[in-house]
Amino acid sequence: MIMSMNEYIRNPAGKANAVYSARYMYQDMYTDKYTKVMTREAGTMQYKLYKGRNEQWIIHLKVPSEAIANFYYDVVLEFTPNGNLDTIGNDLFTYRMRAFSNDPRFVFVFAHSFIKNKMFFEDLVKKMSPQAVQMKPTKTNPKEEIGYVKSIYFAYLYMKDHSLNNKNQWFAAETYHANDFIQNIMYADDKVYLRQKAKPISDNIYKRPGSISTNKSKKMSASDKIGLRQMGASGNVTRRRGSGAITRVANTVRRARATGKGQYTGNVVKAKVAKTTKRK
Repeated sequence: MIMSMNEYIRNPAGKANAVYSARYMYQDMYTDKYTKVMTREAGTMQYKLYKGRNEQWIIHLKVPSEAIANFYYDVVLEFTPNGNLDTIGNDLFTYRMRAFSNDPRFVFVFAHSFIKNKMFFEDLVKKMSPQAVQMKPTKTNPKEEIGYVKSIYFAYLYMKDHSLNNKNQWFAAETYHANDFIQNIMYADDKVYLRQKAKPISDNIYKRPGSISTNKSKKMSASDKIGLRQMGASGNVTRRRGSGAITRVANTVRRARATGKGQYTGNVVKAKVAKTTKRK
């Protein structure tokens, strides 16, 4: 499926589905949520721009979580020409768009469908949960539809607000080198694990000793800054013992990476997924 950002915002289900009745509700809801989050973040969002070959434009944004203070998701958007006319245009929202996000909704609901429909930023497949890559989301998205992802919608709104869809704003873009770029993205399983361990903003007053701090955790906020500590690549994420499914899957992924030199061992992942299913 070839879809531009404008088309995704108008109707994420694609041209084959002329009517997406919930789009106005989602658009109003996400715009309102975005406004509140950006007020909390003093109107700023960290991002970095890259220019690849043949009119390839890539932006990496650290999109703030709505529920967790000082917690940011990696959202990567790639824009490439969709036809000859786009090569002389400046609006990247008319280019073909591919995306990546390590927020839980994208991982568990839409990652597989984005991959199936060729809307996933392929350079980051190894950063996605192998469970999401290999297995159809039979419960969360059985029809494998493309839908709105809040973190991607927030990225769209920020780009729009700051005219980052205009190529003229990309004069300081760095040259894209895939191997270097990948090191700045946290593994999806690691990000989901940290999200599960973090405390929502409304629950901060009930924070127990030893729990992950959400407001004053310099370690977490620093590691999430682009170009600083690369937790996903170096394996510096500190995990605690627990019985949660994500903990087991994350540990399995770590072993799979070690045995496959960066490639996931399908049998190991499937075996662990089967165990987590029994636990539910």
